[in-house]
Amino acid sequence: KTLPLALCLCGLVVSQISVAQEWIQNLPKNKELTFFDIKKTFEDYWRIQPPFATDEARRKDGEYAQFMRWAKFIEPRTYPSGNFDPNILWQEYHNYFSDKRNTKNATAMSAWVPMGPTATPGNGGGVGRINVMRFMPSNSNTIFIGAPNGGLWESTDGGNTWSSNTDLLPNISIADIAIDPSNTNNMYLATGDGYGYEVGVPFWGGTYSAGILKSTDGGATWNSTGLSYSQTQYNIINRLLVNPLNPSVLLACGRDGIHRSNDGGTTWTAVQTGTFFDMEFNASNANTVYAASSNDIYKSTNAGATWTALSAGIGTGNSRVALAVTPANALIIDALVCDGTGTIGALFKSTNGGTSFANIGTADIGYGYYNTILAASPTDVNTLYTSGLDVSKSTDGGVTWNTVSDWSAWPNSNYDHADGHDLQFLPGSNTTVFTCNDGGIFKTTDGGSTWNDISSGISIAQFYRLGCSATNPNFVY
Repeated sequence: KTLPLALCLCGLVVSQISVAQEWIQNLPKNKELTFFDIKKTFEDYWRIQPPFATDEARRKDGEYAQFMRWAKFIEPRTYPSGNFDPNILWQEYHNYFSDKRNTKNATAMSAWVPMGPTATPGNGGGVGRINVMRFMPSNSNTIFIGAPNGGLWESTDGGNTWSSNTDLLPNISIADIAIDPSNTNNMYLATGDGYGYEVGVPFWGGTYSAGILKSTDGGATWNSTGLSYSQTQYNIINRLLVNPLNPSVLLACGRDGIHRSNDGGTTWTAVQTGTFFDMEFNASNANTVYAASSNDIYKSTNAGATWTALSAGIGTGNSRVALAVTPANALIIDALVCDGTGTIGALFKSTNGGTSFANIGTADIGYGYYNTILAASPTDVNTLYTSGLDVSKSTDGGVTWNTVSDWSAWPNSNYDHADGHDLQFLPGSNTTVFTCNDGGIFKTTDGGSTWNDISSGISIAQFYRLGCSATNPNFVY
């Protein structure tokens, strides 16, 4: 099966859209594209670029580096012909369990052990990218994190130690985590990478969603639900919610709209079309839900069964929107908007439960789509955080912002790794905040003045290549 053109284009859109189109237009026409077709077209284009194109600044995060990241990820996953089947992992996973059932020696397994790294690298490095973190309801010492290529990890001591049992899942890319507050044995995972493979934005590199997985034993085992995708459907789930008033009701939003289940995930119904990036319950009434599309805020007053666009006028049609609510005042809803490529986001605020929104300021969001996150203090309506290259904090409700971390400051105490993807306040606290980013998970207990990397023990590095010495088996790169 040949590499679909949709995958190629998803993987090759870059922040310099007009430049990218120049070489994309040179791709061979009227044929099924292979990996080698795409690589040769880019190399031919890059070979004739002026000298400034090879400057370190452009290579580091420009189109060359972005293309090479994509190529390093895709090449080991193609057939020798250059063709690619994105569904093969699921197929082999099911074949594995089918073989175990049909084999007398079903318990025999290879003895694989992790070699590392198990400690956080120095010099400002990181253990790997984390997309999401969630607290166990009623026990904030138990923390769950989800990595884009490293599965689900759990800490039962506030982040001091970590463990995982999801290595054998056929899709170890996690976009969101939801836990039933009335029965914490019921847990849900939204698979896939919410920050990868989205059309029209400057980042790619993750794994598409396989749908929603469910555990009924506190995460010991996982099974698929009625919302399942093949990798060839190229879907992304961005947010997953369990209704605390009725935990049988689940909501999932992403590239193909909003889906709702009223039976704990067994069956799902598509309730709203569009592309949605974030979703939050009203802080005082979970039957009221807010969802952010690429250019509007939607509201439901019947637990997500039906939705109404608020026509807030907050987006451009190519935006990513992050929402934040706070139990300190359930009428306040904040929305941070990026246009897909910019480094500055517009902050919109509603003080009347979403009836109207006003643009009250801007915030630094780093790389636009890749860093559009927002968190509101559960105890102070004026305290907000966002994280792009650095963490920014507002103490006046988002009108003004101050940078409270420095990604280039290692080993200083204000070092926090670049490119944030989730921010969470410790429940009930205004000063303890966790941030998930490209380097792992970090924590502040003093409102952002100092940060502590609590990632040691998490094995989620995204490996592109492995090299072993021919003369010394202890040398592995």
